[in-house]
Amino acid sequence: MSESSYCGFVSCTFPCHLTATLRSASLNTFKSCFVKQKFVKIRPAKFLSKPFVHHFVMSTTTTKTRFIESDFSVFRISQNAEELAASFGGYFVEIASKAIEKQGSFTLAISGGSVLQYFSKAILETAGRRELVDWEKTFIFLVDERYVPWDDPQSNYGQLRKFLRSSGIEHKVKVFPVNTSLSLEEAASSYEQDILSRQNEQDFIKVLHQPVKYQVEAVPAFDLILLGLGEDGHTASLFPNKELLGETKKLVGYERNSPKPPLERITLTLPTINHAKNVAFIVVGKGKAEIMQRLCEDHSVQYPARLVVPIFTRKEWFVDEDAMSQVAAAQDAPQ
Repeated sequence: MSESSYCGFVSCTFPCHLTATLRSASLNTFKSCFVKQKFVKIRPAKFLSKPFVHHFVMSTTTTKTRFIESDFSVFRISQNAEELAASFGGYFVEIASKAIEKQGSFTLAISGGSVLQYFSKAILETAGRRELVDWEKTFIFLVDERYVPWDDPQSNYGQLRKFLRSSGIEHKVKVFPVNTSLSLEEAASSYEQDILSRQNEQDFIKVLHQPVKYQVEAVPAFDLILLGLGEDGHTASLFPNKELLGETKKLVGYERNSPKPPLERITLTLPTINHAKNVAFIVVGKGKAEIMQRLCEDHSVQYPARLVVPIFTRKEWFVDEDAMSQVAAAQDAPQ
């Protein structure tokens, strides 16, 4: 697969009505690209719209992981799951270390499911990286939670607690679970208060004068939010065609009728996610190849993952070749 194919994909994947007001992009149709220590010219894909052509590709000779950058995203494309874990592990340690050095703490929000599994594989189960994080200064929240008891196998908190216990750091790190013993609405409201009480004053970002008109005065800025991608394009517990996608007043919302079980869930809302200092997706496997292709070809905002447009940073995508396999086929086909 050619770098130019990836380059076109990255540039076309993330156009969104929210992004045009957030960052200016180059209108040039070419960009100098650094590929394997040589500068070359890369032509954007034919379906690329002008405001999103500012991009370049970078490969290194020290790792098989390839880096592709645009104004809105950074793609780290690994050959396999093991290589992806190493790539993500280095990124995570750097983000955590810088946050602790700068402000004395690191606040993370993490999704469940496969994201938790890769987090455990990349960080918790790898002593060389696990020991580089000051867990006593680390605070972990959940991006979303299933409305089930903590001891239920579907509980994200239960899964996270199991991983922390097996790695021997459960007693060090502070984890904030969703209180699912409350009513669904009360659980969401209580979790919002937990987030607000943890954040220091300096960690709030005033949004009254930001171009995205969220109806909240301030949003807590997580140091890092880790997200996954569903086969329908959902992320967190934000599903296509659901009212939560338009939520502008709350930091934490709830879903009563999820398209996948369990039906009831609690989730961070887009205002909270989009004001994080760092946002990263982990997408692995051929099962995600079709949705990655759709994100490339379909410029609409029907997919919730497209509505994740961080205001003050770029999205980091940790993906493997399997997840990108159909994107390659689409790029190589006649236009």
